[in-house]
Amino acid sequence: MPALSFGSHAGLAQDTSVAESFESVFAAIYGRQLELSEETMMSRIRGILLAAEYLGSVHVISRQIDSLLLESGQELYQSIAADPVQWGKIGYRLRSRSEE
Repeated sequence: MPALSFGSHAGLAQDTSVAESFESVFAAIYGRQLELSEETMMSRIRGILLAAEYLGSVHVISRQIDSLLLESGQELYQSIAADPVQWGKIGYRLRSRSEE
């Protein structure tokens, strides 16, 4: 397993706690539901996605993240409008990794 360096995963260190991100991925692996708040939605998803990519388990979290985003409604659209490029990157990474 490669070392998790913040040089290549700088967003993980900046966006959210590494431990919280890994805890969320492990919880999803064991069937617990992910939880997000609107205030930290993008940063939490980015952190969870980076941790899942590191563990090779994006397929485990992708459906749960999809569901959470659909449930968030208007907050999601406002967040996408505020930073469409980052949301595009998140969507690409979720889809490309989960379909492998």
